[in-house]
Amino acid sequence: MKRVLVILAWLSGAVGMTMMLMGLIVLFTGETLWSQTCSNFVYPGTSFIVLGIFFFMAASNARRPHIL
Repeated sequence: MKRVLVILAWLSGAVGMTMMLMGLIVLFTGETLWSQTCSNFVYPGTSFIVLGIFFFMAASNARRPHIL
């Protein structure tokens, strides 16, 4: 389970970084990419990065005994 969470975290981070880079390209060129503006790439990209962080946190807590 831990390995799956780490793989999901890396994939989510890669998707997020790709979307943010595409948003930066749109921002610096001043054009639209596939008729999308910069914010259409940056906001979902940050969500994917935050999701990746949560996956890494879940992987670090996997198989750890939890005491309330």
